[in-house]
Order: sequence, then C-alpha cells, then structure tokens
Amino acid sequence: TGLSPYHDFSPRDFHSPPWVGAGLALLALLALMVWRSLRGDRVWFFAVVWFLAFLAPVIGIVRINILLADRYLYLSILGPLLALASTALAVERARRPLAALAVVAVGAFAWQTAGYLPVFHDTESLWARVLELCPGSSMAHSNLGACYRMQGRGAEAALHYDADLAERPYFEESFLGRAIIAPFVAAVV
Repeated sequence: TGLSPYHDFSPRDFHSPPWVGAGLALLALLALMVWRSLRGDRVWFFAVVWFLAFLAPVIGIVRINILLADRYLYLSILGPLLALASTALAVERARRPLAALAVVAVGAFAWQTAGYLPVFHDTESLWARVLELCPGSSMAHSNLGACYRMQGRGAEAALHYDADLAERPYFEESFLGRAIIAPFVAAVV
C-alpha cells in the first residue's frame, strides 16, 4: 500500500527513536538468524546474504544519485521469502494450513496490486501519483514536464518545469526542457 516510485524523505526523518529502535531490532533479528543458520540448516544464512547483497547498492552506504523507492525491495526480499517457505514446508503438520494461508495472502496481494496498475500504467500517471503524495517534489515536476513536452502539451510542461526550476534553478533537465518549449510557450508566472 502507498506505493510510489519516489518518496520524499529527508535522512533526518529516520533519526527519531522509533526508527532507530526498529533498525536495531531488525539488525538483531538478522544476526540471530545468521547465527542459528550457521549451526544447522543454512537456508536463513543464504536468505540474509541474499537480502543484504541485493539491498546494499541502494541503501546509501555508497553515495550514488538514486531514489528511495519501494521497488528496491523486490529482489532482495525473495531470499527471506524463500527461506520462510522452506522453513514452513519443513514442518510436516503445518503444510496444509500454511498452503491455504499462502493462497489467501497471494490473492490479497494480487487484488492490492491490481488497484495500483493504473498508477504505473504510463509516465504521466506515475509522476502525477508522486505529485499527489509529495506535492513539492521537484523530481516529479521535472519528469511530468518532460512527459508533457514529449506529448506536445507545452503549456502544461512549462508549468511543471517552472515549478521545478523555482526549487532547483540549476537543474539542467528542466532548464533544457524549458528552453526547448520557450519559443512556443510564454513564461508562466
């Protein structure tokens, strides 16, 4: 729920005690799973290594210009899900109830996903959704401006480029996009 290709969070938003506590609890849980799996079945060790390997490039350890987005968990969460499935299947008497629960969960997730399909249908709906969630997002304004420019909707593109340039006057993509449509669209004030 609440999916978006971009979330406008400041790193300071995550320094509050609840987030720090949740992070420490997650690290403790991961450490426990790795320690236990090293002593027996290594499926959880594999799951944690998989999770960290796929998440490492996007969690900010190495500073790269990348978005904070939901999609970065798609591949990384597969390892823990496979380990959970393997653990569940190992419990003989729990197979049928867990299978029924899995069918219900997959159905619920499919229904929830179907509700988001219109949002991710095209570039315009995608970045319009970001503007709904983060009205001041200069990235959404820039991308929506580019989308409208490509569609020949110069006046709408100018509105979004100007909104972006009001926040980031140095952003070359919006600056260039605005320059391309300038002969056709007057400045929007």
